[in-house]
Amino acid sequence: MEELLKLYISLQYSSDVKDIRITDVRRESGNQLFYSCMFRYNGQEYMGMFYVQELENNLFQGEVFDGFPVIEEEPLQLLIGGGGLHEDRVNRDYSFTMGYSHDVEISTVYVEHRNGQVMVYPITDEKLFLDVFIGDLYTPVSVIAVNDNGDVIFEKTYNRDHVK
Repeated sequence: MEELLKLYISLQYSSDVKDIRITDVRRESGNQLFYSCMFRYNGQEYMGMFYVQELENNLFQGEVFDGFPVIEEEPLQLLIGGGGLHEDRVNRDYSFTMGYSHDVEISTVYVEHRNGQVMVYPITDEKLFLDVFIGDLYTPVSVIAVNDNGDVIFEKTYNRDHVK
């Protein structure tokens, strides 16, 4: 998988990409895989989301790669996006929320979806989390980052009716 990811990143950015590492994988809806990754390009750290479709015979097809520079503006840098899945000739939408923690105190991130589901993401040494929701294109209701004591360090809320 890393070779496929390296190919996608180098096609988008050039061969000057270094230190590519996969930080997490989410298997959604059977053969849909979403990877979060980190890499360096021209000396700048980037985070990325890579959507892959698993085919028969252990083959994989890369579908989408999005990369974003890591910029320290707030304790938690958020990126929200989405697109379409191509699964068994049925097109369905997906949304993703990706975040990078700039604050060492952040230990857990909560992402609340419109359906009331709250996803919990421990922040590891990679400082990155990836939340994927299949079935709709929308922003989450809220993203809250807390420390080990449960104190809120970062909070962002979105209009429940806001559609990308």
